[in-house]
Amino acid sequence: MAAMHSPHDAPDPALPDFRTQPRAFLQALFEAAVRSAQPLHGMRAWLPAPPRGRTLVLG
Repeated sequence: MAAMHSPHDAPDPALPDFRTQPRAFLQALFEAAVRSAQPLHGMRAWLPAPPRGRTLVLG
């Protein structure tokens, strides 16, 4: 889980500055959210090896 940050923390250098590049900042936030929502990014390490034959996954 990500650490909580206070408003006084230094901004993330990987993100554009929201004061000077608000559109780029919001786009970077959106892309980070979509990337983190992809199931295989966070679950791949927890999945067992694929079984032989046909597999049907219901969810």
